[in-house]
Amino acid sequence: MQIFFSFYQLKRKQQSNSKTYSSRQNGALVKVVDDDGHFGVADLCPWPELGDLTLQQEIANKGTLFQRAIELAQMDLATRCSNQKLVSTDPVNNHLLITDYQNFRFEKPLGLYKVKGNKNFKALSDWLQQNKNYFSAIRLDFNSCLTFEEFSVFVNQLDNDVLKKIEVVEDPFTFNLEQWISLQKKINLAVDFEKGEWTNKIVKPTRQNLLAEPMYLTSSMDHPVGIAHGMHFAQKLPNKVHGFLTLNIYEKSKYSEAFVQDNQKLTLNSDGCGIGFSALLAKENWIPQIEWENSFKTALLFNSQGEDHDIKNLFLIKKDFLKTHAQNHILIPSSGSTQRPGDLKVLAFHKTAILQSARRVVQEFKLTSEMNWGSVLPLFHVGGLGILARAYCVGAKVYYSTWTEFSVDFLVENRIQLLSLVPIQIYDLVKQNIRAPQMLKYVFVGGGFLDEKIERQAIELGWPLVITYGMTETASMISAKNQAGDFELFKGVEIFKKNESFFVKTDSAAMAQLNFTQGHITTTEFSAEVLEIPDQLQMNADQTFKLLGRTDDQIKINGELVNLNRLKALLPLELRQRLEIVALADDRKGFKLVLVGEQLSFQQLRQIVTLFNQSVNKFEKIELVDTLNQFPRSALDKIKLTELKNLIEEKNTYEKL
Repeated sequence: MQIFFSFYQLKRKQQSNSKTYSSRQNGALVKVVDDDGHFGVADLCPWPELGDLTLQQEIANKGTLFQRAIELAQMDLATRCSNQKLVSTDPVNNHLLITDYQNFRFEKPLGLYKVKGNKNFKALSDWLQQNKNYFSAIRLDFNSCLTFEEFSVFVNQLDNDVLKKIEVVEDPFTFNLEQWISLQKKINLAVDFEKGEWTNKIVKPTRQNLLAEPMYLTSSMDHPVGIAHGMHFAQKLPNKVHGFLTLNIYEKSKYSEAFVQDNQKLTLNSDGCGIGFSALLAKENWIPQIEWENSFKTALLFNSQGEDHDIKNLFLIKKDFLKTHAQNHILIPSSGSTQRPGDLKVLAFHKTAILQSARRVVQEFKLTSEMNWGSVLPLFHVGGLGILARAYCVGAKVYYSTWTEFSVDFLVENRIQLLSLVPIQIYDLVKQNIRAPQMLKYVFVGGGFLDEKIERQAIELGWPLVITYGMTETASMISAKNQAGDFELFKGVEIFKKNESFFVKTDSAAMAQLNFTQGHITTTEFSAEVLEIPDQLQMNADQTFKLLGRTDDQIKINGELVNLNRLKALLPLELRQRLEIVALADDRKGFKLVLVGEQLSFQQLRQIVTLFNQSVNKFEKIELVDTLNQFPRSALDKIKLTELKNLIEEKNTYEKL
């Protein structure tokens, strides 16, 4: 079983209880994935101000709330596997929650309400006396904010009409058996967050098992995923009135929109099996829990938004790998640009290799635990995984965002000093003229070619770029560009040339490549930590080098060598992310060039080609144009060149100039 997290912050519209003053509630969705790729989810929502460990401590220590989340996620997984719903369409009856009683206005009389109390018990007793006719019954919750003496005064201030309507008081003060017994004669008490041997118990299903029948169930004022799990248990006790109307405490979300409230009744109407939310869960930024050391677990990284059949086949690859290899590896899919549709390529690393790569970067740039990382890269690729490994090596914090939600505020609020980005993200920053905050120390750029003009503009905007070179096969970067514009190898990395090809020797190399092609799995073992480099390099005497482009970017037309990467750099900068030059086989000349546009008209493409052809050699001229609604892209937004080429050949709709 593998575990993943998606961290969230719920934004409060009002104060939740007497001890919580933060405007945001931190938590994490927890996903478990079995050996066949099936998943289940649950919620982990600690309340440190009420005595819980922090979220980070719960995860690190595998605390009781973490363990309960795993139990519920496994229950969700089992239900999804059997294609059943965990939450039926039966409504759950609830009390109406009042968190800010002084500003609350009643719409209907004679409802069942739960009121959150605070230290100002005199104001609450006055309010209860004034509004007692609006209640059919009252539940109070003080979250242990009073003393025994204060609560005794509060009780004595209430008249008999109010006392008769108080069904129960939760956690009035710190549990003390003798003191609770003395007050129980006058008013009914119950334990919730307080721990103690007491008959009346309020149970939060996302925090504890239902070992004995409770007075009623409530939410933990948690994520809608937690509410859904709680409703499952509440539906087993349909004759009780529960407490799950807590969604309105927070700002609305796509998750909360799946719930329908009709006065005191709550129902869930969501997609998928288990607790539902299948479409929303697929879009989460799932962070793998990697046990880097002292563990023999092998982890498979994968894109939860990928095709179902691809995910299924990735887990087949993992099973096949574990037949012949020991545990303690990480399997990383590679979405290379030369991959054909349906093919899968997975690289197997020993965890120590990933850590060796991370330590090398830490040492090269003198990274420390005080330098916070910002993660906006997919965590199922080596770029995102490298961030986690480097942070682990020095004990640094990592803050997460998707690129669509990325902002300078995200960097400033979390005091982020380190980022890893890919060229298209640098292009976005330049295009939107976004200036970098001053606290940024390094922005590592890898995963493709960055145009020099874009690089200069980004630096002018204050982004401290470090242009890196590496491969998935080497567990991320192995070199960085120096001030002279050449790439300098990191310590412990060697490059040498043999038979016109370049090879790299490093202790962070993958140990095997696993391929899934037409239903068959093949394994290629790498030896002696030596890997062939798929790029053309110009090596200098001091072991620095220039990057000339991928080997498969080098073609011959009429016997002349053509560098496609150089030609792409001549395309209009403002449209470059929507243009690609494809080389199609030609019996006479070897290859012919096609300019393909994404959501561009044939007229626009012809105009681009006219200017382009004036700036290149005769044998480098583009002869054909074609257009697509959408380029096939990887999760890093890199164009899948082989798939694009196949699409162009199959369509056969290109126009000759």
